[in-house]
Amino acid sequence: MPDFHVYRRIKKESFSILFFLAFTCLSYSKSFSQNLQATYLRKFAPTVIKDGKPHNLEPINFRVNLFIRNNKVASFDEPLYLDLYPDGQIKHTPTGTNTSENRFLSLEKKQFLNTLDFDSLIYRSFYHNIPNELFGKAVPCDGRRDLFKFTPHFQPWIFLDETRNIQGIDCQHAKLYNKDNELIWDLWFAPGIIIPGCTFGLFNLPGLMVEGTQQGNASTYTLLSYDTEVSIPDEIFWPDCFNGNFTFRATLKPYTTTKTH
Repeated sequence: MPDFHVYRRIKKESFSILFFLAFTCLSYSKSFSQNLQATYLRKFAPTVIKDGKPHNLEPINFRVNLFIRNNKVASFDEPLYLDLYPDGQIKHTPTGTNTSENRFLSLEKKQFLNTLDFDSLIYRSFYHNIPNELFGKAVPCDGRRDLFKFTPHFQPWIFLDETRNIQGIDCQHAKLYNKDNELIWDLWFAPGIIIPGCTFGLFNLPGLMVEGTQQGNASTYTLLSYDTEVSIPDEIFWPDCFNGNFTFRATLKPYTTTKTH
């Protein structure tokens, strides 16, 4: 798989801006009044099942775009694999066999569209279906629209004492487990870059993620750039694919875990 060269542009904000944010946007509050746009490199490790066993494939890459305006958050992924897999298929032939298994990929240029509204406490997501021709059967080409309600601060984040400076940004270590004590997120975030929360399943993370591993999704995230001097249009928070019926899935409520580190 070719090495995607990523040009990192991390804007260092002045102390006065950070002081203003700390004063007006206290962590976990609903008074966030700052625009922010960030990009990430997401590396995803797909698998195929052969003879009942998972086989790891070469990672595929995405550029993730994150937008925050006041108490609204939106994100979508741009695939970086379209030149490598123009037909949307990864073919895998296990060692010692003559048969191959295929993993199908979306060919859409914008994928995994998500929005969070911390005023209405609603999370919306849109996932494109894989094109019909890849399966050879009737599958709707539109996609799936899901809607969740959520309770503020429902995720029991564990904030550890470990700190690191990553790309010139002071970061703190944090972990998130599910109610079965299974690790969901292991990440480093910037307490000095305060946000109301985030998509990617980081609902009440109080600072911008700089590096992270999402266990269940087999994905790693690396911050490429962020900018607070941006104008973010309304359509970012209601893309065209949202014009359709959403299916209510659940209300996400607080839970506990016995993990402490």
